[in-house]
Amino acid sequence: MLTLPDCFSWIQRIRAARGNDSMDDFTTVNAGAKGAQEFICGTDTSYSEEQSTRIISIAATSIAAISDDRVEVIVGVRGAAPGATVEAFRADGSWASIGSVVGPQLSNPDVPSSYLMDAERISLRIAGFPGTQVTYYVHPILTRLSSHKNNDGSISVTGSTTMRSGFVDAFSNNAWKGIGVVTEGVFSNTAVPSAYLYNANTMRVRVRYNDGVVASGALDSTLEFPHPRSVLIQPLQSAAAEQAAMSWRLRWADYQPTGYFAPAGTDVELWVSGNTENLTVLVGTQGMADRNNPLRQSENMRETPLFKGKNIIRDPLGGAVHIRKLIGNTSGAARIVFMRGAIPMPYYVSGATAQLQWLLMLLLTEAPEVELVGARIVVAALKETALKFSNVDAQAVMHSHEEVMRLEAEVSGLDGSAPIHTRPALLIYAVEGSGTASPHASTGYIALPHTDHISQYNEALLGGLAAERWVTLHEYGHHYQTSYNSYGPFGEITVNLYALAVSLHYINEYTYVFPDRWSGTVNWLALPRTAKTYGAPESDPQAILEQLRKGLGAGFMPAWHRYIRENPVEAPGLKYFVLSACIAAKRNLTEFFADWGLLKVTDTEVWIAVSALGFPYPSQQLSAIRPYRD
Repeated sequence: MLTLPDCFSWIQRIRAARGNDSMDDFTTVNAGAKGAQEFICGTDTSYSEEQSTRIISIAATSIAAISDDRVEVIVGVRGAAPGATVEAFRADGSWASIGSVVGPQLSNPDVPSSYLMDAERISLRIAGFPGTQVTYYVHPILTRLSSHKNNDGSISVTGSTTMRSGFVDAFSNNAWKGIGVVTEGVFSNTAVPSAYLYNANTMRVRVRYNDGVVASGALDSTLEFPHPRSVLIQPLQSAAAEQAAMSWRLRWADYQPTGYFAPAGTDVELWVSGNTENLTVLVGTQGMADRNNPLRQSENMRETPLFKGKNIIRDPLGGAVHIRKLIGNTSGAARIVFMRGAIPMPYYVSGATAQLQWLLMLLLTEAPEVELVGARIVVAALKETALKFSNVDAQAVMHSHEEVMRLEAEVSGLDGSAPIHTRPALLIYAVEGSGTASPHASTGYIALPHTDHISQYNEALLGGLAAERWVTLHEYGHHYQTSYNSYGPFGEITVNLYALAVSLHYINEYTYVFPDRWSGTVNWLALPRTAKTYGAPESDPQAILEQLRKGLGAGFMPAWHRYIRENPVEAPGLKYFVLSACIAAKRNLTEFFADWGLLKVTDTEVWIAVSALGFPYPSQQLSAIRPYRD
């Protein structure tokens, strides 16, 4: 692959690529007689003699788009005092600060595109020095590129760029050849000659401005793999910070998929621009079965820091590539470009990838693993397992997983009424786990065991039945439990309140099993309180949750979760469990919890604390309500 121009030496590289063309992407736009120059010096006679004779100037190092609405500006500043403000001239005619000089330069990876003077250029100056104004082209990027071989052998190429208008070229036989035009940031040519391929399965494309100046670095597209090699990574809150804020029992995943696979022992080149603070690459998928022996679990993910410019990673084991970009002191996203070494995986993006594209990727890939990506869920599996379900609509697979997540979030009170009650931006991975392990949930993922045959586990994972298999509902539920409603005896009990919430909408294998447990439970509940301990095997402990739901109404569980998030305490335990439930219900539930053997007469502190709230008792005996059947 052609090397993407180094952000600290674009001018020289672009000139070399053009041969006799001496223009560069950072040509200064100047209406004066001298025309274009590398920078403009300026003075302001209202300043002291020392300042007025000082040469003050701006020289571009890198001015490049990061996304459709953000530009990274790195400029060298000569002669200005540290802390001097650099301003941009906006299209509305106003000047606005884009940051302060630190050392010899200003670096801002998150300048809004509204700060550009027009669609292609940015005009800068040092505040207080009008003569320092200088204008540069913004180096655009390809944000999307996909290619497909037609039945007649020609190639269909589509893509998008931050450049609003210009030309599109393909590279083959050591030459660039025009294949289309950019209109309003997009381009398409459904009949590119196959002779324009870079190699047997790759299109190499660039875009350039209307005036002929080369505008972007080259980007490759593997035929039939529609996801781009240029990936925008938005910063996320760290899993630890979110866990603390939301009182989660388990952490979610604060890393993001890319759709690319790093072969073992192979150099993988990544080009990084934008905000590189707290940016790392991870190879492998946490909790995944070993692709060479699915009866074992693969090694933990391996993490490597990323820096601006060219990065080379080599992983001895290989695996799917993920990016972790955490919120820090600097705003803005990172842009990762896969240059060489990594291979595309079958990568289904919910709502974007067509079923035929998914099937072609499964058939053509050299990667041994696949990923399907939704708004809040990533399904990761071995390719051979995914092939067993190639007849299942991939969108139906993702919809089923997303339905579980939606309904479990709903019962958790994540209604968007406040930031703390808003569904997280972090992800949960559903992975094909070791064939010898039990289904489980852990940091960032749930694992459903590998089986060679069709089973409830791979049906839930890839068969479109996630919402109809108890194992999925239960394991996802662990990621909605709080540390307060899962203390002590409730670790494997309250997890099922989320599963039961999904069961109200989708039938699963326990739909008609749980109701039959009532006869034994009602007999156990009739025992004296002194003879009962919550969780006894003679009872159905999760029925307590159903009685609360039916007796207090559908709003109780969401209200309970919202109260817990708003009022965390230092230590989970019986007192907070009972008190928080009573406050959410606005009822005295002590007798109910005592009926279940949870609250004993010796727990005087709890009885007194609840009594002090002054809430009335429920209007009915909650422990007498028959669960499950509405």
